[in-house]
Amino acid sequence: MVEITTINESDEHGGDNDWNELMGEDLMMKKLSGDKSDKIEPQEAVLVTFEGRIADDRSAKNGPLFQRAKSWLIVVGDSNVVPALEMGIRHMKVGQTALIWSHSKFALGNGTRNVIAEFASSNGLGVVPPKSNVMYKVTVTQKVMDTSRLNPYFTIQKALTKKNIANDIYQNEWCKPPETNEDADCEHSMKRAIRLYTKAAKEMETLLQGNYFHHVEKDHPQEHESRQILLDALNNIVAVHLRQKEYHEAKISAVEVLKIDPNNTKALLRAAKAALMDPASTMEEAAATIEAAKSAITTSGKNEAMNEKEMKRLKIKLKEKQVDYKEKTKKMFGNKLIPIPSVSKHDNEPTRISTPTSPKKEESSDTLFWRNQVYTIILQIFVPLIILFLINHFYVKGGATDIKSVNGRI
Repeated sequence: MVEITTINESDEHGGDNDWNELMGEDLMMKKLSGDKSDKIEPQEAVLVTFEGRIADDRSAKNGPLFQRAKSWLIVVGDSNVVPALEMGIRHMKVGQTALIWSHSKFALGNGTRNVIAEFASSNGLGVVPPKSNVMYKVTVTQKVMDTSRLNPYFTIQKALTKKNIANDIYQNEWCKPPETNEDADCEHSMKRAIRLYTKAAKEMETLLQGNYFHHVEKDHPQEHESRQILLDALNNIVAVHLRQKEYHEAKISAVEVLKIDPNNTKALLRAAKAALMDPASTMEEAAATIEAAKSAITTSGKNEAMNEKEMKRLKIKLKEKQVDYKEKTKKMFGNKLIPIPSVSKHDNEPTRISTPTSPKKEESSDTLFWRNQVYTIILQIFVPLIILFLINHFYVKGGATDIKSVNGRI
């Protein structure tokens, strides 16, 4: 338990200003009303309404407004909100309103946040500068009983609040990667958003795999709501990774959605975008994901115009990537790439190596005719005569000699 020290000092208007130290003078709280209600214990759930303003010190109570929240279901100790709010709520009571002044390290830190439009125009400040001190005005409206053992309502509301807080972070606290030490760095905020989405998805997954929905009618409204929160939270993790240019992580996260809903159009489109942007992806992978997304869009018919527009952008991006790949390949290998000759009917014949010969005079057709006739006469007349002569010489003469030798012995 944090020891609370009370400081009495006069504000700029001359009245007593009682501030309680929560973390030294870097985190202080001033109670404005309601000091006789129940205390809030760790792991208790409360509904909280608050607003946040830029405040260099505790006297600045009307700085630019950057956040408004109404009826957020906060479980004390779950770290769903920034440390300044978490510790401040822990030391409040139900029905109480308090001011919580915080050094930047317990609030947005080096990050930033969009200033609400009406204050951005009047003050000329569009975002909260990094390392800004802040002032929160917080009201704890009521405690919420944990009824998760009886029905899933409480669990669903917890998960829904986590998802909504993460949505708020994603929409208002994202910034470009810092180029200097003075620039805002939103990496921590985006990690917070992913952590909240992950916790919301895990709570819904546990609920859906539990016994409750096995004992109620099929397609129970709360089952549908739980499944939708699960898919939304997982899909939004993909969106955060894409915005942070973490394309490999985005692909992995998209797969988690598709394990539950293989035809989820949003996940398929985001997976296709991640595959296109990831340097480690192949052309085949990118083309396959785009084709899968196209098929899902055709089948579902939901948000068809918007999805078709996104599909068109992806196809253009794929074509650009293919052209870029060819150009880079050409530059890398230069003249080393020899174009493959076209295939003809003679390509399968073995290559013959010939030696140069002296040119021959073309022969007339008559000369060729008589030459062929001579060859024919030789083959048909002279060759048989030669064969007969050889037979007569070796067989007939040899046979006569053998007969004479036999008669002499007799």
